[in-house]
Amino acid sequence: GLLDGTPALTADGVRAFGEFQYIASGLAADWTDPNKLFDLVYEVKSGYLPNAKFCCDKTIIAKIRKFVDGQSQYLWQPGLQAGQPQSLVGYPVVEATHMPVMAADAHFLAFGDFAKAYFIVDRVGVSLLRDPYTAKPYTKFYTRKRVGGMKVDTEAVKFLKAEV
Repeated sequence: GLLDGTPALTADGVRAFGEFQYIASGLAADWTDPNKLFDLVYEVKSGYLPNAKFCCDKTIIAKIRKFVDGQSQYLWQPGLQAGQPQSLVGYPVVEATHMPVMAADAHFLAFGDFAKAYFIVDRVGVSLLRDPYTAKPYTKFYTRKRVGGMKVDTEAVKFLKAEV
């Protein structure tokens, strides 16, 4: 998926295909600088911003919810209306339990247009195999569904990495 491979620090157009870019958070084991959120947002090209989202684990969300700007206003804005997602610096936030937690060298926060970055192929239909012989007097059924995916546009998503 998106987390396969190792993101690189190099800019768009220089990286090899299949490598995402990361921004260093400034600290190897903890992240306390909310300005890195803006660095991450403005590193993504403008064409990807209309559908961009943040994606991270709930422990990162708990840390981000405590960030304030210079006027003591929280950067995190809860969705106050039905159907409106919670937002961070104006972009929706998606909680994903498969994202890494805060640790040294972890890519713990992703931002961008995930639909353009990764393509999921879901083959229609489920194949079924009936096996009446293996477990007499019972019948076993084996089902299979084919699903795949691949990185398509590695400029569409950037990561924040716990690194100096």
